[in-house]
Amino acid sequence: MAKLEIGLHWLAITFYVLGTACFVIGIYWRKDGLNRWCHRLTAIGLLPHGIALGLRWLVAGRIPVYGRFEAFSGLVWLGLVIYFLLRRKYEVTDWAAIVIYPTSILILGIVVMSSPEIKEVPETFKTFWLVVHILFAKLTYGFNLIGAAFAVLYLHKLRHTTGSAALIRQSGVSFVDRLPTGEELDEWSYLCISCGFVFLTVMIISGSIWANSAWGSYWSWDPVETWSLIAWLVYGLYLHLRRTLNWRGVVVTWIGIIAFLLILFALIGLGFLDAGMHSQYLA
Repeated sequence: MAKLEIGLHWLAITFYVLGTACFVIGIYWRKDGLNRWCHRLTAIGLLPHGIALGLRWLVAGRIPVYGRFEAFSGLVWLGLVIYFLLRRKYEVTDWAAIVIYPTSILILGIVVMSSPEIKEVPETFKTFWLVVHILFAKLTYGFNLIGAAFAVLYLHKLRHTTGSAALIRQSGVSFVDRLPTGEELDEWSYLCISCGFVFLTVMIISGSIWANSAWGSYWSWDPVETWSLIAWLVYGLYLHLRRTLNWRGVVVTWIGIIAFLLILFALIGLGFLDAGMHSQYLA
């Protein structure tokens, strides 16, 4: 069964890579047909990816969220599903694929290099609050990934449409010209990050409730707890600057991107280090 799961993940990666390649080539040669195939191929990749997770659920007899192989795979799958749900309603999200797809491929690459062994779940992990905690962790990743993608596009747009960069650009319709307006990219980044901040808050609260029921303490300064809190504070600073002080531009956008990198470190990077009580979940 492990070989089948690995094979399905590789099949998903193949479709994701093909989709990303179509997107990049379509942008470079301005082929709208290739851009449409980009999303179709990636959507097809979700099928073997989802089947692999379904098989793991069936064989393990539990939700596939335990261990690096399951946790990271589910993170990528749900993140892409969130993106496609938004894309069905909002065409502007098409452009975020240039960041979302490569990021998903890189994380899924970690998955196929990880052990597919099904791990025994301790009794402390068999609780409703842990399910809530993990679900909102994945939602946090998904929405903040999309927010970071729009932030990167906004910075790219800003860089190439202001100052000397705008004067030396070649004539014709470039990738930058085809992007939505800077204001629209910035607003979408803000909206997605706002949703992600709410989910991050629920993730931290539900994790604290779970920790108290399992170990008798709401907070123990576990590395994942600590870095998640730091990310929460940085996101809080971003939202305060945007909403209360009405800041715009490069500085506040970079704060949002840094906060997402902190989320990646908390949810993924610490899986390769000593993650304290989360070590069993992320190893």
